[in-house]
Amino acid sequence: MSKYSNFLHTKAYRRTFLTYQVIALLLAATILGFVYRDMLNSAQENFVAESTKVYEGVDRRVGQVVNSIDQFYTQIYASPGLAEDFFRYFGSSAQEYTMRRLLQPREPDVNIMVDFKNLVQTSDYSIRHIICYAPENVVDLEFNSRGDARHRIITTEEAEAICRSGCAYQMDIHRKSAYVGKISIVMDLTGFIDRVMPNEPGRGLCLMLPHGTISRGQVQISAQQAAQLMEQGGVRQGTTESGAFYYAGYTSQYLPFSILYLVQSQVLLQGMLRSFVLLAVCFVLAFGAINVVLIRRFSQDTDYIRTILHSMAEAEKENFDQISIAGANPEYDAIVRGLNDLYRHLDNLIQQEYKLTISQQRAQMDMLAAQLNPHFLYNTLERIRMRALTEHAPDVAEATAGLGLLYRNIVKTEPVISMKQELEITRQYLDLMTFLYGDEFMYYFDVDPELEEVMTPKIWMQPIVENFFKHNFRQDDQIKVIVVELKTIPDGYEFRFFDNIGFMEPEQLEQINRDLEEDGSRQGQGIGLYNVLHRLRLFYAGQLHMTMENNDPEGICIRIVYQKGESDDVSSADRG
Repeated sequence: MSKYSNFLHTKAYRRTFLTYQVIALLLAATILGFVYRDMLNSAQENFVAESTKVYEGVDRRVGQVVNSIDQFYTQIYASPGLAEDFFRYFGSSAQEYTMRRLLQPREPDVNIMVDFKNLVQTSDYSIRHIICYAPENVVDLEFNSRGDARHRIITTEEAEAICRSGCAYQMDIHRKSAYVGKISIVMDLTGFIDRVMPNEPGRGLCLMLPHGTISRGQVQISAQQAAQLMEQGGVRQGTTESGAFYYAGYTSQYLPFSILYLVQSQVLLQGMLRSFVLLAVCFVLAFGAINVVLIRRFSQDTDYIRTILHSMAEAEKENFDQISIAGANPEYDAIVRGLNDLYRHLDNLIQQEYKLTISQQRAQMDMLAAQLNPHFLYNTLERIRMRALTEHAPDVAEATAGLGLLYRNIVKTEPVISMKQELEITRQYLDLMTFLYGDEFMYYFDVDPELEEVMTPKIWMQPIVENFFKHNFRQDDQIKVIVVELKTIPDGYEFRFFDNIGFMEPEQLEQINRDLEEDGSRQGQGIGLYNVLHRLRLFYAGQLHMTMENNDPEGICIRIVYQKGESDDVSSADRG
């Protein structure tokens, strides 16, 4: 795994990979969030549909029973015989009702008790009590689940207790437009509820009557909590000691009761959660597979980049081995081809230019060493200096010592020295020229201090100032002056060497400057300006220009300008 994670050490790939990770995770979280919300809404919609079905099943059956009761009362008032038998029963005990029927047998086929039993049968035996409130007595006609009846006289308190035990439907009784009492039909709705309740776990229903609450199913809550939930309305979540649940409340349009339908949260959401977890697992697997592909791709690209960077590092050490990357994409393949072409070109240049120049310089140094023994020269100059002091010629002695020091610096110093050391060698040469020309010659240095520590090739200023003595100086009474200026300019340096004598025709200057710009047309003609320019351009990687011009008001000026480049951070050791 560490092999494939190496790309994280590369900033560009690390940033790209981490950015992808963040974007992918945010996108996955957003998609899963929307999916979860849609699944939750779908589960809630299914819950609403289920609870509505339960409520409508109960309320529709209650409505049918209420319609049957209304039709029953309409039938009583529409049939005089049935109405007479009803009022004969109203407020009477069983014995009184029987005696009245025997004493007044107007319509023997009419019997209110039969109609009551038919009404109970029509209600699927949900009617359990028919209570008649007459001025004299309160009569309770009680039915069991098979339709069997029991007739009894009860108190008003007992009648109210019976009404509180179920769902009561009350109607006032009038006779000849006069109020004579009321009748309450008490129904037991649990049978209706049991028929429509889904036979599935985790569900419950609260039947909320005006005087109490009846709970059915596995989700049980108190009457107080049921009342609070009913007031909130809508589809919501609640909690009990047994856990969380969803609930929905409905109020009947026929009788004074409400239904609160409840489903445990884990039961409602278990199917949704199973699908959601499966979808999340698919997302994770897809995310992992994409990551594997990206990691392998980034790892391969990182290997290609490291191979290229290693090759470039080796190229700095002049090792121009060709790069070979198998299976790389077209972009990296194009980079490798370009680098290989560049390495071949650089290698050819080094073979043709750098190594050839070095070999020429070494040959020249070997030739000088073969022609002149430095120790013999130093010893001879020292004897001349001592002889001059003995014969009282201190100027000759000082000049001889300066000449010996000059040659010692030329032979002993390193090929690359500081600008300060190069100026000192030039100063020693000009001091010798001062001795030779006497009062006819003087020189002046104007150097920015920050340039003194800049590294440079050895002995390139001395040939330039020597050029003035070879071509411009003549024996006359005019005072001759040479000025050396070293200044910093934006992104580089400017070196100016000029005197106060001499003049060159414009055509001659143009030809010389053209040769200087081409750099090479006069190589091998001694240690003149062309060889100096060639050495400087080798050292400064070609970012240097030399021009010659007439000095104003008189004299010749040699101007050298060096502009730094992006690859100019090269140490003095590398220059050597």
